[in-house]
Amino acid sequence: MCTRNFTRAIAFFTLLNLSLNAADWAPVSPADLSLKTPKLDPKADAETMLWKVNIADEIHGDDVQTLLRHYVRTKVYTQRGVEKYSDVELNYGQDASIVFLEGRTIKPDGTIVELKKNATRQRDIVKTSGRKLRATTFQMPSVEPGAVVEYQYTEVRHKQLANYLRLYFQRDTPSWEIIYQVKPLSIPMSGYTMRNFAFNVPNKEWERGEAGYAKMAMSNMPAFVEEPDAPPEDQIRAWLLLFYSNKDLRDPDKFWKEYGRNEYRDFKKLLKINDEIKRTANEVAAAGGSPEEKLQLLADFCRTKIKNIYSDSSGLTAEARAKIKFKDNVEPADTLKSGIGTSFQINVLFAALATAAGFDARKARIPDSEDVLFHKTLTDGYFLSSYDIAIKSGEKWTFFDPGSPYLQPGRLRWQEEGQWALVSDDKEPLFVQAQASPPAANTVKRTAKLKLEEDGTLAGTVTVEMTGHGSQIMKNLLDSDSEAEREKYLTDRLKERLGAVEASNVKMENVTDFLKPYRYSYAVKIPGYAQRTGRRLFFQPSFFTKGVSARFPAAERKHDIMFRYGFVEDDQVTIELPYGFKLENAARPPSSKLGQVGEYAVNIRTDEQQANLFYERKFTWGNEQKTYFAASAYGALKQAFDMMHEADNHTMTLRKE
Repeated sequence: MCTRNFTRAIAFFTLLNLSLNAADWAPVSPADLSLKTPKLDPKADAETMLWKVNIADEIHGDDVQTLLRHYVRTKVYTQRGVEKYSDVELNYGQDASIVFLEGRTIKPDGTIVELKKNATRQRDIVKTSGRKLRATTFQMPSVEPGAVVEYQYTEVRHKQLANYLRLYFQRDTPSWEIIYQVKPLSIPMSGYTMRNFAFNVPNKEWERGEAGYAKMAMSNMPAFVEEPDAPPEDQIRAWLLLFYSNKDLRDPDKFWKEYGRNEYRDFKKLLKINDEIKRTANEVAAAGGSPEEKLQLLADFCRTKIKNIYSDSSGLTAEARAKIKFKDNVEPADTLKSGIGTSFQINVLFAALATAAGFDARKARIPDSEDVLFHKTLTDGYFLSSYDIAIKSGEKWTFFDPGSPYLQPGRLRWQEEGQWALVSDDKEPLFVQAQASPPAANTVKRTAKLKLEEDGTLAGTVTVEMTGHGSQIMKNLLDSDSEAEREKYLTDRLKERLGAVEASNVKMENVTDFLKPYRYSYAVKIPGYAQRTGRRLFFQPSFFTKGVSARFPAAERKHDIMFRYGFVEDDQVTIELPYGFKLENAARPPSSKLGQVGEYAVNIRTDEQQANLFYERKFTWGNEQKTYFAASAYGALKQAFDMMHEADNHTMTLRKE
């Protein structure tokens, strides 16, 4: 047997052993089976009795794997719980797989119904953040109030070690007990010890578990509550980061100084500048007058002339990507010559060009505000998950990221704006706050020219143009889709908001253009947009907000409030009114100054003949980069957004003369 087949056989028998062990179901006590009311939360529809995960790493030939064997047991109390927890969805990354899935339902009378072997389905999903995942779904059999539902499965994470694992203690149901058992890394790492950072749970020591495993257990955990515009989930839920380190993590200033020095030295080795780099830098920057213009020209050159291998905008197929091989420390001249590179290699090329043009360019490590809100006591580079190029001009540092597609000039991703970045240096690394864009840089300009018919049908043309972060988000979402898929995405969103709507002549522009704003247009027809009662028509002039739900519907709030970024919504709607109808109710909703944070203004007018109605709405939010609010401010925020929601739903009346 060859070595590769031998290691595959070992891998198979390792997983087979895990599967056979999993066939043993823990007994359910009569008291738990007969339980009719929740133990932790009186309002709970179901509670997790036990979630146990055994974690180990395995090496199989070229593949390093992390194996996570899950054992989940849930008690269902209500019919609503039956509807919610009969269907199970397991989400996992693109480089992972689910194997050896087993399940069963124990009915209140003790009858056991096994999950059928062919009951699972696989599909790809896209989270609201844009992250692509896989999902295995299945329906547990014969679930009823009082039943116990339990299932086991092994999640295999390929090309990963059991390092930097996130161990979650809060799920969507209250949990009686959650247990993690970890087999320390089998790969020897001299001087490294197992560490953990605790988030919203006590920072406990690991206990001795079964068969050489280390054990961490938490009991009586409340359910995780999702709320709109909350901080990142991992900022507010209970979890623990498992990792290995050989550093002294107790002194943040000492740790980050050493870390920043090492980043500087490693990066400096990459900045090899030859004659071709110098010539290109001079040619590109020559068209700029000020230093800022020169830097922007260099950044635009890297973004538009060098294809990003991992971006769908590159036009590369999966097969073409697989054939491209890069050296670990590719020189900037290689990236320039080949015209293709990773995000990091494109940023290195930009730094080399900027250095050749006379600028001081450094590597900067920066946190991702969509993940965890960073502070210096999180002493591990894991939390500075992104990187930019910092350029010093006078005493000011400006950050660039040409390796990220679709960023408009002078911009960072919204997850990086305003964050504290570590600028590397050979002597004194320092944390510098990255620049942030004003709301006007992230504008959604929406224009509609519509005609209202006597029967309440509304029809016309619509154009939307997005700049800044909204533009980049949409391009990243749609750039790999076909025209038909893009049209379906748009029409699905319209139907969600407006119901029976007909959209045609859909056009999307600049979806893969790096510099131009994202723009789309369509023709629309909406039967029954206005309600006809006798001689009157009742209609909502704010076409773009019709059907939009209130942003903060709950009366109370648990978590802080965090908006992604400041923005402006600028709506211009023209409605040709039906012949023979006149405005009976011409009142307009009030405008409002939202403190120093924003402003909401509405203007409604008609021409002299009352043949056309003109509706203008402008909403500005996030002035002075104020996008984070404590939960104690929820009452005032809710009041302001409820007022705007009521104004957005303002109804006007037409009466037939």
